[in-house]
Amino acid sequence: MNLPVSDFLNFVPYEGSDELLIICSQVAVPRGKFGLSKFFGEWPINKLYINTLKDDWYINGLADVGNVERTMARVRKWLDTMSFKKVSTFGVSMGGFGAIFFGAHLKVDQVYAFGAEHELFIPFSKSKGHNKHQSPTAKSDFRALISNSARNTRFTMFAGSLDLVDMYSMARLADIPGVDLFYAENVNHSVTTWLNEQGKLVDFLQVLFAHQVSDEQLADFQFVRMSPDNVALYSNVYALLVAQEFLSRRRLNAEAEAIGNSLIALLPGHPLVIRLKAKQLSKVRDYQGALSTMEMALALTPDEAKLYKEAAVYASKGGKTERALELIEKCLSLNANKLGFIQTKLEILLDAGMTEQALAFSTRVEHLFATKEAKITFERLTSRLGSLPNSA
Repeated sequence: MNLPVSDFLNFVPYEGSDELLIICSQVAVPRGKFGLSKFFGEWPINKLYINTLKDDWYINGLADVGNVERTMARVRKWLDTMSFKKVSTFGVSMGGFGAIFFGAHLKVDQVYAFGAEHELFIPFSKSKGHNKHQSPTAKSDFRALISNSARNTRFTMFAGSLDLVDMYSMARLADIPGVDLFYAENVNHSVTTWLNEQGKLVDFLQVLFAHQVSDEQLADFQFVRMSPDNVALYSNVYALLVAQEFLSRRRLNAEAEAIGNSLIALLPGHPLVIRLKAKQLSKVRDYQGALSTMEMALALTPDEAKLYKEAAVYASKGGKTERALELIEKCLSLNANKLGFIQTKLEILLDAGMTEQALAFSTRVEHLFATKEAKITFERLTSRLGSLPNSA
Protein backbone atom coordinates (compact mmCIF):
# COMPACT_ATOMS: atom_id res chain seq x y z
CA MET A 1 0.00 0.00 0.00
CA ASN A 2 1.28 3.46 -0.92
CA LEU A 3 0.82 6.57 1.18
CA PRO A 4 -1.61 9.08 -0.33
CA VAL A 5 -0.13 11.87 -2.41
CA SER A 6 -0.28 14.74 0.05
CA ASP A 7 1.03 18.19 0.86
CA PHE A 8 1.40 16.95 4.43
CA LEU A 9 3.07 13.53 4.05
CA ASN A 10 6.27 12.76 2.17
CA PHE A 11 8.07 9.40 2.27
CA VAL A 12 11.74 9.46 1.28
CA PRO A 13 13.21 5.92 1.09
CA TYR A 14 16.87 5.20 1.74
CA GLU A 15 18.21 2.07 0.10
CA GLY A 16 19.89 -0.30 2.53
CA SER A 17 18.14 0.98 5.65
CA ASP A 18 15.59 -1.11 7.55
CA GLU A 19 14.63 1.72 9.94
CA LEU A 20 12.14 4.58 9.59
CA LEU A 21 12.36 8.04 11.15
CA ILE A 22 9.06 9.96 11.18
CA ILE A 23 9.89 13.68 11.32
CA CYS A 24 7.16 16.12 12.37
CA SER A 25 7.48 19.74 11.25
CA GLN A 26 7.74 22.69 13.61
CA VAL A 27 5.63 25.86 13.26
CA ALA A 28 5.59 28.15 10.22
CA VAL A 29 6.50 25.51 7.63
CA PRO A 30 4.44 26.24 4.48
CA ARG A 31 2.04 23.76 2.91
CA GLY A 32 3.92 21.34 0.68
CA LYS A 33 7.18 21.87 2.60
CA PHE A 34 8.58 19.84 5.48
CA GLY A 35 10.56 20.94 8.51
CA LEU A 36 14.11 19.61 8.93
CA SER A 37 14.06 18.07 5.43
CA LYS A 38 17.32 19.79 4.51
CA PHE A 39 19.00 18.74 7.74
CA PHE A 40 17.94 15.08 7.47
CA GLY A 41 18.16 14.99 3.66
CA GLU A 42 21.25 12.78 3.44
CA TRP A 43 20.75 10.94 6.71
CA PRO A 44 21.14 7.18 6.04
CA ILE A 45 17.62 6.17 7.08
CA ASN A 46 14.14 5.98 5.56
CA LYS A 47 12.24 9.16 6.35
CA LEU A 48 8.56 10.03 6.56
CA TYR A 49 8.06 13.79 6.78
CA ILE A 50 4.81 15.14 8.25
CA ASN A 51 3.43 18.67 8.31
CA THR A 52 0.12 20.14 9.46
CA LEU A 53 -2.16 22.99 8.47
CA LYS A 54 -2.27 26.34 10.27
CA ASP A 55 0.12 25.28 13.06
CA ASP A 56 -2.70 23.41 14.83
CA TRP A 57 -0.36 21.10 16.77
CA TYR A 58 -1.56 18.11 14.67
CA ILE A 59 -4.76 17.74 16.69
CA ASN A 60 -7.03 17.94 13.63
CA GLY A 61 -5.26 15.29 11.57
CA LEU A 62 -3.74 16.08 8.18
CA ALA A 63 -5.83 18.35 5.95
CA ASP A 64 -5.85 16.26 2.76
CA VAL A 65 -5.76 12.86 4.51
CA GLY A 66 -8.45 13.14 7.17
CA ASN A 67 -9.14 13.73 10.86
CA VAL A 68 -6.91 12.29 13.56
CA GLU A 69 -8.51 8.84 13.49
CA ARG A 70 -8.38 8.59 9.69
CA THR A 71 -4.83 9.95 9.51
CA MET A 72 -3.51 7.53 12.13
CA ALA A 73 -5.34 4.59 10.52
CA ARG A 74 -3.92 5.45 7.10
CA VAL A 75 -0.34 5.75 8.32
CA ARG A 76 -0.66 2.65 10.53
CA LYS A 77 -1.99 0.60 7.63
CA TRP A 78 0.93 1.74 5.48
CA LEU A 79 3.41 0.83 8.23
CA ASP A 80 1.87 -2.63 8.44
CA THR A 81 2.73 -3.22 4.78
CA MET A 82 6.35 -2.21 5.28
CA SER A 83 9.07 -4.24 6.97
CA PHE A 84 10.88 -1.67 9.06
CA LYS A 85 12.94 -3.15 11.87
CA LYS A 86 12.61 0.00 13.97
CA VAL A 87 10.31 3.03 13.74
CA SER A 88 11.04 6.28 15.59
CA THR A 89 9.45 9.72 15.65
CA PHE A 90 11.31 13.01 15.98
CA GLY A 91 10.25 16.62 16.41
CA VAL A 92 11.04 20.03 17.84
CA SER A 93 8.52 22.33 19.60
CA MET A 94 5.18 21.79 17.79
CA GLY A 95 6.96 18.98 15.97
CA GLY A 96 7.93 17.57 19.36
CA PHE A 97 4.26 17.28 20.24
CA GLY A 98 3.70 15.74 16.80
CA ALA A 99 6.39 13.16 17.54
CA ILE A 100 4.68 12.31 20.84
CA PHE A 101 1.21 12.30 19.28
CA PHE A 102 2.04 10.14 16.25
CA GLY A 103 4.47 7.99 18.21
CA ALA A 104 1.92 7.16 20.89
CA HIS A 105 -0.94 6.51 18.45
CA LEU A 106 1.19 4.42 16.09
CA LYS A 107 2.98 2.59 18.93
CA VAL A 108 6.42 3.17 17.45
CA ASP A 109 9.60 1.92 19.07
CA GLN A 110 11.08 5.28 20.07
CA VAL A 111 9.97 8.92 20.41
CA TYR A 112 12.47 11.81 20.44
CA ALA A 113 10.86 15.13 21.43
CA PHE A 114 12.56 18.49 22.01
CA GLY A 115 10.83 21.40 23.74
CA ALA A 116 7.50 19.60 23.50
CA GLU A 117 4.18 20.23 25.22
CA HIS A 118 1.79 17.39 25.88
CA GLU A 119 -0.92 19.43 27.60
CA LEU A 120 -2.02 21.97 25.02
CA PHE A 121 -3.34 25.52 25.36
CA ILE A 122 -2.29 25.93 28.99
CA PRO A 123 -1.21 29.41 30.17
CA PHE A 124 2.15 30.63 28.77
CA SER A 125 2.39 27.70 26.32
CA LYS A 126 3.47 27.96 22.68
CA SER A 127 0.33 26.12 21.55
CA LYS A 128 -1.89 28.67 23.30
CA GLY A 129 0.03 31.50 21.70
CA HIS A 130 -0.45 30.10 18.19
CA ASN A 131 -4.07 28.92 18.44
CA LYS A 132 -7.08 31.01 19.35
CA HIS A 133 -9.60 28.20 18.73
CA GLN A 134 -9.37 24.93 20.59
CA SER A 135 -10.41 21.62 19.10
CA PRO A 136 -12.26 19.08 21.28
CA THR A 137 -9.27 16.81 20.70
CA ALA A 138 -7.11 19.36 22.50
CA LYS A 139 -8.94 18.59 25.71
CA SER A 140 -7.86 14.93 25.60
CA ASP A 141 -5.52 13.69 28.30
CA PHE A 142 -2.29 13.24 26.39
CA ARG A 143 -0.51 12.27 29.58
CA ALA A 144 -2.74 9.18 29.72
CA LEU A 145 -1.98 8.45 26.06
CA ILE A 146 1.75 8.64 26.76
CA SER A 147 1.42 6.51 29.90
CA ASN A 148 -0.47 3.77 28.05
CA SER A 149 1.94 3.83 25.10
CA ALA A 150 5.08 3.82 27.25
CA ARG A 151 4.56 0.13 27.91
CA ASN A 152 5.83 -0.52 24.38
CA THR A 153 7.25 2.82 23.23
CA ARG A 154 10.31 4.54 24.70
CA PHE A 155 9.94 8.31 25.09
CA THR A 156 13.08 10.45 25.31
CA MET A 157 12.47 14.16 25.83
CA PHE A 158 14.71 17.19 26.07
CA ALA A 159 14.19 20.78 27.22
CA GLY A 160 16.12 23.89 28.17
CA SER A 161 15.84 25.04 31.78
CA LEU A 162 15.00 28.60 30.70
CA ASP A 163 11.64 27.51 29.27
CA LEU A 164 9.32 27.04 32.25
CA VAL A 165 6.47 25.47 30.28
CA ASP A 166 8.78 22.90 28.68
CA MET A 167 10.25 22.02 32.07
CA TYR A 168 6.80 21.83 33.66
CA SER A 169 5.58 19.63 30.80
CA MET A 170 8.41 17.19 31.41
CA ALA A 171 7.87 17.28 35.18
CA ARG A 172 4.30 16.05 34.69
CA LEU A 173 5.62 12.90 32.99
CA ALA A 174 8.34 12.09 35.52
CA ASP A 175 6.45 9.26 37.22
CA ILE A 176 5.78 7.29 34.01
CA PRO A 177 8.08 4.28 33.42
CA GLY A 178 9.53 4.29 29.93
CA VAL A 179 9.85 8.08 29.78
CA ASP A 180 13.35 9.58 29.96
CA LEU A 181 13.59 13.30 30.67
CA PHE A 182 16.69 15.44 30.20
CA TYR A 183 17.42 19.15 30.26
CA ALA A 184 20.28 21.55 29.57
CA GLU A 185 20.93 24.32 32.10
CA ASN A 186 20.58 27.95 30.96
CA VAL A 187 19.24 26.99 27.53
CA ASN A 188 15.96 28.30 26.14
CA HIS A 189 13.20 26.59 24.14
CA SER A 190 15.35 26.07 21.03
CA VAL A 191 17.48 23.19 22.28
CA THR A 192 18.40 21.87 18.83
CA THR A 193 19.38 25.37 17.69
CA TRP A 194 21.64 25.65 20.74
CA LEU A 195 23.28 22.32 19.87
CA ASN A 196 23.69 23.35 16.25
CA GLU A 197 25.29 26.67 17.17
CA GLN A 198 27.88 24.73 19.16
CA GLY A 199 28.52 22.46 16.17
CA LYS A 200 27.31 19.46 18.20
CA LEU A 201 23.89 18.64 16.75
CA VAL A 202 25.00 16.02 14.23
CA ASP A 203 27.22 14.24 16.76
CA PHE A 204 24.46 14.39 19.35
CA LEU A 205 21.87 12.83 17.04
CA GLN A 206 24.27 10.14 15.90
CA VAL A 207 24.76 9.13 19.53
CA LEU A 208 21.04 9.40 20.22
CA PHE A 209 19.95 7.29 17.24
CA ALA A 210 22.70 4.69 17.49
CA HIS A 211 22.25 3.51 21.07
CA GLN A 212 20.00 3.23 24.06
CA VAL A 213 21.82 6.33 25.14
CA SER A 214 23.28 6.57 28.65
CA ASP A 215 23.23 9.49 31.07
CA GLU A 216 27.03 9.65 30.80
CA GLN A 217 26.87 10.05 27.01
CA LEU A 218 24.29 12.81 27.29
CA ALA A 219 26.37 14.56 29.95
CA ASP A 220 29.02 15.04 27.24
CA PHE A 221 26.47 17.30 25.53
CA GLN A 222 25.56 19.11 28.80
CA PHE A 223 22.26 17.29 29.36
CA VAL A 224 21.30 15.98 32.79
CA ARG A 225 18.39 13.80 33.81
CA MET A 226 15.46 15.54 35.48
CA SER A 227 15.57 14.84 39.21
CA PRO A 228 12.74 14.65 41.79
CA ASP A 229 13.87 18.06 43.05
CA ASN A 230 13.50 19.48 39.51
CA VAL A 231 10.03 17.97 39.28
CA ALA A 232 8.92 19.58 42.54
CA LEU A 233 10.51 22.94 41.72
CA TYR A 234 9.06 23.40 38.23
CA SER A 235 5.63 22.06 39.22
CA ASN A 236 5.53 24.58 42.07
CA VAL A 237 6.88 27.46 40.00
CA TYR A 238 4.40 26.91 37.18
CA ALA A 239 1.46 26.74 39.61
CA LEU A 240 2.58 29.99 41.25
CA LEU A 241 3.06 31.65 37.85
CA VAL A 242 -0.49 30.78 36.78
CA ALA A 243 -1.89 31.95 40.12
CA GLN A 244 0.03 35.22 39.89
CA GLU A 245 -1.29 35.87 36.37
CA PHE A 246 -4.86 35.07 37.48
CA LEU A 247 -4.67 37.49 40.40
CA SER A 248 -3.06 40.22 38.28
CA ARG A 249 -5.85 40.03 35.71
CA ARG A 250 -8.38 40.52 38.48
CA ARG A 251 -6.37 43.45 39.85
CA LEU A 252 -5.74 41.77 43.17
CA ASN A 253 -2.37 43.48 43.18
CA ALA A 254 -1.27 42.82 46.76
CA GLU A 255 -1.94 39.08 46.46
CA ALA A 256 -0.30 38.95 43.03
CA GLU A 257 2.77 40.77 44.33
CA ALA A 258 3.11 38.34 47.24
CA ILE A 259 3.11 35.38 44.85
CA GLY A 260 5.50 37.24 42.57
CA ASN A 261 7.93 37.65 45.45
CA SER A 262 7.71 33.90 46.14
CA LEU A 263 8.57 33.21 42.50
CA ILE A 264 11.51 35.60 42.58
CA ALA A 265 12.83 33.80 45.66
CA LEU A 266 12.48 30.37 44.00
CA LEU A 267 14.06 31.20 40.61
CA PRO A 268 15.68 34.62 40.87
CA GLY A 269 17.69 34.32 37.66
CA HIS A 270 15.00 32.90 35.38
CA PRO A 271 13.90 35.10 32.42
CA LEU A 272 10.17 34.71 33.12
CA VAL A 273 10.68 35.56 36.77
CA ILE A 274 12.91 38.52 35.87
CA ARG A 275 10.11 39.65 33.54
CA LEU A 276 7.69 39.40 36.43
CA LYS A 277 9.96 41.56 38.59
CA ALA A 278 10.08 44.16 35.80
CA LYS A 279 6.27 44.23 35.71
CA GLN A 280 6.18 44.87 39.45
CA LEU A 281 8.61 47.78 39.05
CA SER A 282 6.54 49.26 36.21
CA LYS A 283 3.41 49.23 38.39
CA VAL A 284 5.10 51.68 40.75
CA ARG A 285 6.29 53.66 37.69
CA ASP A 286 9.93 52.76 38.13
CA TYR A 287 10.37 52.42 34.38
CA GLN A 288 14.15 52.76 34.51
CA GLY A 289 14.30 49.89 37.00
CA ALA A 290 11.88 47.85 34.86
CA LEU A 291 13.99 48.46 31.75
CA SER A 292 17.24 47.53 33.49
CA THR A 293 15.60 44.36 34.80
CA MET A 294 14.29 43.42 31.33
CA GLU A 295 17.77 43.92 29.88
CA MET A 296 18.88 41.07 32.15
CA ALA A 297 16.14 38.81 30.75
CA LEU A 298 17.10 39.71 27.18
CA ALA A 299 20.70 38.75 27.85
CA LEU A 300 19.50 35.27 28.81
CA THR A 301 16.93 34.83 26.00
CA PRO A 302 17.98 37.04 23.08
CA ASP A 303 15.47 35.51 20.64
CA GLU A 304 12.19 36.20 22.49
CA ALA A 305 10.36 38.91 20.53
CA LYS A 306 7.78 39.64 23.22
CA LEU A 307 10.52 40.45 25.75
CA TYR A 308 11.94 43.09 23.41
CA LYS A 309 8.43 44.53 23.02
CA GLU A 310 7.93 44.79 26.79
CA ALA A 311 11.37 46.33 27.27
CA ALA A 312 10.60 48.85 24.51
CA VAL A 313 7.42 49.90 26.33
CA TYR A 314 9.34 50.48 29.57
CA ALA A 315 11.99 52.47 27.73
CA SER A 316 9.34 54.61 26.05
CA LYS A 317 7.47 55.28 29.31
CA GLY A 318 10.79 56.18 30.92
CA GLY A 319 11.50 58.76 28.23
CA LYS A 320 14.24 56.78 26.51
CA THR A 321 12.80 56.94 22.98
CA GLU A 322 16.00 56.02 21.15
CA ARG A 323 16.42 52.85 23.21
CA ALA A 324 12.71 52.07 22.84
CA LEU A 325 12.99 52.21 19.06
CA GLU A 326 16.11 50.02 19.08
CA LEU A 327 14.27 47.41 21.15
CA ILE A 328 11.07 47.43 19.08
CA GLU A 329 13.08 47.15 15.85
CA LYS A 330 14.80 44.07 17.26
CA CYS A 331 11.38 42.71 18.22
CA LEU A 332 10.07 43.25 14.68
CA SER A 333 13.17 41.65 13.19
CA LEU A 334 12.16 38.49 15.05
CA ASN A 335 8.44 38.72 14.18
CA ALA A 336 7.63 41.38 11.59
CA ASN A 337 3.92 40.74 11.12
CA LYS A 338 2.49 40.50 14.63
CA LEU A 339 0.03 43.36 14.96
CA GLY A 340 0.71 43.86 18.66
CA PHE A 341 4.38 44.54 17.95
CA ILE A 342 3.58 46.85 15.03
CA GLN A 343 1.08 48.71 17.21
CA THR A 344 3.72 49.16 19.92
CA LYS A 345 6.15 50.77 17.48
CA LEU A 346 3.47 53.16 16.24
CA GLU A 347 2.56 54.06 19.84
CA ILE A 348 6.22 54.74 20.68
CA LEU A 349 6.53 57.08 17.70
CA LEU A 350 3.29 58.84 18.58
CA ASP A 351 4.18 59.21 22.27
CA ALA A 352 7.51 60.74 21.27
CA GLY A 353 5.80 63.24 18.93
CA MET A 354 7.68 61.83 15.92
CA THR A 355 4.95 62.76 13.45
CA GLU A 356 6.73 62.19 10.15
CA GLN A 357 8.11 58.81 11.19
CA ALA A 358 4.71 57.74 12.59
CA LEU A 359 2.95 58.76 9.38
CA ALA A 360 5.45 56.96 7.17
CA PHE A 361 5.32 53.81 9.30
CA SER A 362 1.51 53.80 9.50
CA THR A 363 1.28 54.08 5.71
CA ARG A 364 3.66 51.14 5.31
CA VAL A 365 1.80 48.81 7.68
CA GLU A 366 -1.86 49.83 7.18
CA HIS A 367 -2.58 46.81 4.94
CA LEU A 368 -1.75 44.43 7.80
CA PHE A 369 -4.69 45.70 9.89
CA ALA A 370 -7.19 43.70 7.86
CA THR A 371 -9.85 42.55 10.36
CA LYS A 372 -12.62 44.80 11.63
CA GLU A 373 -11.14 44.98 15.15
CA ALA A 374 -7.64 45.64 13.81
CA LYS A 375 -8.94 48.47 11.59
CA ILE A 376 -10.62 50.11 14.60
CA THR A 377 -7.33 49.92 16.52
CA PHE A 378 -5.41 51.36 13.58
CA GLU A 379 -7.88 54.23 13.14
CA ARG A 380 -7.73 55.00 16.86
CA LEU A 381 -3.94 55.22 16.74
CA THR A 382 -3.65 57.22 13.52
CA SER A 383 -6.30 59.68 14.70
CA ARG A 384 -3.65 60.90 17.11
CA LEU A 385 -1.54 62.14 14.19
CA GLY A 386 -3.82 65.12 13.72
CA SER A 387 -3.23 66.33 17.27
CA LEU A 388 0.57 66.20 17.12
CA PRO A 389 2.76 69.20 16.36
CA ASN A 390 3.84 69.62 12.73
CA SER A 391 1.14 67.26 11.47
CA ALA A 392 -0.40 68.07 8.15
